[in-house]
Amino acid sequence: LLRYGSDVVLLILAYVLAFELRFEWRIPAWNRHFLLATLPFVVGFQYLALWLAGIQRFSWQYTGLKEVTRIFGSLALVSAVLLTLRMTVALAFPQTVLGWSVSFPLSVLFMDSALAFLGISGVRAYVRLFMERRRRDHLEGPQGTLPRPTLLIGAGSAGVQTARELENHPEAGLKPVAFLDDDPQKRGAEVAGLRVLG
Repeated sequence: LLRYGSDVVLLILAYVLAFELRFEWRIPAWNRHFLLATLPFVVGFQYLALWLAGIQRFSWQYTGLKEVTRIFGSLALVSAVLLTLRMTVALAFPQTVLGWSVSFPLSVLFMDSALAFLGISGVRAYVRLFMERRRRDHLEGPQGTLPRPTLLIGAGSAGVQTARELENHPEAGLKPVAFLDDDPQKRGAEVAGLRVLG
């Protein structure tokens, strides 16, 4: 329940903050009315897109590039639809009582998408980092010993996976410090936060 509610709150905050930033914390009366009138529609549309993309099913503790990419794609799709709607109304009914072209600046649309993406992805990234840190604190190596510095052979996908597993399991008593790889193109590069020595 907390996961669902937090996403809704973040989407609401992103939309309101986009208007506040656009008008430098002094939203005109008509724009404020437009903000309140469209808030349920925009937030509902964004949340529906996230839900259809399966974002709610993902565990926050294991949020990765796949989940972040889906969040970005869902919000980008909503932005594209809203942008199309906004431009269509602005062209078809210029200067009408709807005041669409005045009440819904393009900058608000883009800022809302960016803020929503940063908020929803940022919270999940924070939870993942917090959980990993707490897990490391509970899973220490043998008492009185320090983890042994370890060189990993191969800076490919298997090596990266091994490095991450060792970082997530400090009880193994091994600390990856660098990669050894015979690929000259990787020599001196940094892979998964570790230097490739060659």
